[in-house]
Amino acid sequence: MPRISEIVKLYRLSATKKLSQNFLLDMNVCHKFVNCISVTKGSHICEVGPGPGGITRALLESDAEKVHVIEKDKRFLPPLEALRAASGGRLDVHLGDAKYFDMHSLFPPYCARPWQKMTPKVNIVGNLPFNVSLGLLLKWLEQISKKSGPWQLGRVPLTLTFQHEVAERILADVDSEHRCRLSIMSQDLFPPIMSNLVDDFFKISRVDPTKQSFRLSMEEWRELCHAYEQLCLLNPGLIDYNYREPRAKHMLTTSPLVRTSNLNELQ
Repeated sequence: MPRISEIVKLYRLSATKKLSQNFLLDMNVCHKFVNCISVTKGSHICEVGPGPGGITRALLESDAEKVHVIEKDKRFLPPLEALRAASGGRLDVHLGDAKYFDMHSLFPPYCARPWQKMTPKVNIVGNLPFNVSLGLLLKWLEQISKKSGPWQLGRVPLTLTFQHEVAERILADVDSEHRCRLSIMSQDLFPPIMSNLVDDFFKISRVDPTKQSFRLSMEEWRELCHAYEQLCLLNPGLIDYNYREPRAKHMLTTSPLVRTSNLNELQ
């Protein structure tokens, strides 16, 4: 397959300012993006707004079993169809607006997992342009709160890149000029990354953190187990954490797991 930059030239594609489009042409960046996703054998991925297919190609080079792409701009259908033909049946291309698309229908029912258990082998990803990201996020946040749409399957993770202005709105404090409905909904459903887990763990268990493990009594071990159970109930994402896996694959938040990236971070 030709490089993404060559595909853009071949089909005379250009980013549309009206749609706030930006293309990821560097495959190293695309692979870094995909490395942020916990893609395992049997995973089903839905990419929103694939454009010329940089991230799509990186997804097809991963262990994903099936990749779906939803593209609104007809100009990108030829390069995406070329990828589909070369994918061996692993890629499906859908023309439509992701905001009104029934994503739940893309994923097989056997992917479903109970909300408080492990996350399903399903992921929604995308490099979202500014003008569509706000509407899509608000819709997805509403669906997450109602456990509808793709989230009928469980805590389906989102792995997304935004422009800096969108990230500012998501993270805006109460007294910030960027504070808006998106800020409130995002922070209500996804509290900040759990940075105080260790402190909370020992506070709940009331076990001395400086005490060596072989000196702990059976009562203290019981309290530690009870504290871990309490934290897992309060933070559903915690139970999926596996310290043996690469750190990039972990993003401990409340349901569902969310990974947001800035393009500058990936580069």
